[in-house]
Amino acid sequence: MEVYFKRNLLQSYMVIEDSFYGGYDMTMLNRNRLPGFFAVKMVEADGTWQYWYEITGLQMLDEYMKQKAVDYALLKKIVLQIDACLELAAEYLLLQENISMQTERIGIRPETGQLYFCYHSGENVEPERQFQNLIEQILPNVDHKDRQAVEAIYAIYEIVLADHFDFSDVKKVFAEIPELTEDTVSMVAEDIEYRQEEPEEKTEENKAQKEWEKLRGALAKLKEPFYRSKKESQPIQVSFEPDDEEVEEAMHPTVLLSDISGVIGKLNYNGRNGEADFLIQSENFKIGTREDEVDACLKSAAVSRIHARIVREGEEYLIEDLNSKNGTWVDGELLNYKERRKLKKNDRIRFADEEYIFS
Repeated sequence: MEVYFKRNLLQSYMVIEDSFYGGYDMTMLNRNRLPGFFAVKMVEADGTWQYWYEITGLQMLDEYMKQKAVDYALLKKIVLQIDACLELAAEYLLLQENISMQTERIGIRPETGQLYFCYHSGENVEPERQFQNLIEQILPNVDHKDRQAVEAIYAIYEIVLADHFDFSDVKKVFAEIPELTEDTVSMVAEDIEYRQEEPEEKTEENKAQKEWEKLRGALAKLKEPFYRSKKESQPIQVSFEPDDEEVEEAMHPTVLLSDISGVIGKLNYNGRNGEADFLIQSENFKIGTREDEVDACLKSAAVSRIHARIVREGEEYLIEDLNSKNGTWVDGELLNYKERRKLKKNDRIRFADEEYIFS
């Protein structure tokens, strides 16, 4: 099974290639658009079946979580949408084990948070195990500043660690979580401390206990009035007396210009609509129209909210389209979703209808 992404001027697709015909369920999905599922088209080419899932304007959840932490609202949407898809599958005589719950195959519309799932006959993994794996992927990406999200993932994870669990119990988590108060936070924190004091069971490998270890660091923060991100934690400062040579070097240091400016590169505007030039001053530089979420904010209505990004890997700079509605071009070539293109000096980059020169 091979998975890749393709796009044209109007639409973007996730393509899965398989050697066998999908059967009734894939034919049914080909003819009907079920809510919560990607629309899919089937194409046979040289004895291989291609399943084209439309993902226009969507982000895959794995990429989305790299840009934004999972808050309580999104976590709840994920659970409820999975439940709705499972019920819909039963209604249309589809196999629930063919609903893919891999983050790289779950689509999210950034503007609304609406989720879409991929149904493919080659999955054949029971939904309980898939959901457990999904929660394990979401766990390190939960917004630790969102106390409800932390408490919810804590409760869900405890449920899915059981050998057999009922998905209805997972849904109950969101009905049972009260409005968080300082008393609630203290109770959760005390429970964590109690578990830390319990002696380790003398079994060969207690998976649940190991997973609790992963959770403790994040959940212990519930004791604090506010959470602190990794960026806010400060290293220990050590003072020492420099020797004479170090004093002389400090008085006349050799400094790289890039160390002063922090500039990685530059996007020089090459149009007539009054867009600005941009210095690329971070290793994950995002371009779009959503001012609070991008580094280069464009005014064009044709540009998506989070349209593309430029990343630095060593001494190389690469550009990637984030499945924008109207596409990103490099020297006239349209980029596919998740395709990274190495940038060279004087490359022409077009974000929808606005062109820049990279330098």
